[in-house]
Amino acid sequence: MRESFATHGNVQYLTITEPSVVEISAIEGLQTALGFESSRDVVERAAFEVSDRLSRMEYALMNGDLEKTSKIASGLVAISQQIGLTKFATVADDLVSAVASNDFVAIAAISNRLLRQGECALYDAINYPDELEPY
Repeated sequence: MRESFATHGNVQYLTITEPSVVEISAIEGLQTALGFESSRDVVERAAFEVSDRLSRMEYALMNGDLEKTSKIASGLVAISQQIGLTKFATVADDLVSAVASNDFVAIAAISNRLLRQGECALYDAINYPDELEPY
């Protein structure tokens, strides 16, 4: 986890970024099973779906709809595991647990962590196949 500081007047802002962890074996497994182009399509479609669900989850949270938040987070677990985002899937599962226990402090913290991780994880998952592309 990296932290950076920005100061604006008397207020100091802390920006936290977490490196994503892409399970390479999951992506390589897709490439072996489907071929390079098809696996790339699967990863890109899954990344789009994760991005869309993150947006819907954020909207559900803003509206206080915890039931919908839990359903969306459960879906994020399944989709993200398919493309090797196991750390991201674990955080999404933590959110499901926090919602089930009505732990509002944990829901706020975990949902923010999930949104932070989502950006990096999706970028890494989409760009990983480029590193393996045959020349």
